[in-house]
Amino acid sequence: MKEKIENLYNKDNNSAYKTLLDLEVITTESNELYNYFDLLLKMLNDERSFIRVRGFRLICCLAKWDTKNKINDNIDIILRVL
Repeated sequence: MKEKIENLYNKDNNSAYKTLLDLEVITTESNELYNYFDLLLKMLNDERSFIRVRGFRLICCLAKWDTKNKINDNIDIILRVL
């Protein structure tokens, strides 16, 4: 999973976008990506807008798995990207 998250930074936008779509599907089926929430949150501070958007999209997908209220605890950071 960590390798997939790292691929979201790939300069090959087609590869990174495909990974994003794959990860979005995973979040519909399981909470596996929730363990990497902090890495996704870190993406929101990247200087490149497309990296921030990828992190934002995945965090939004994780809302249904957010049993520890990580989204609410970091809502100011998340909404800045919006």
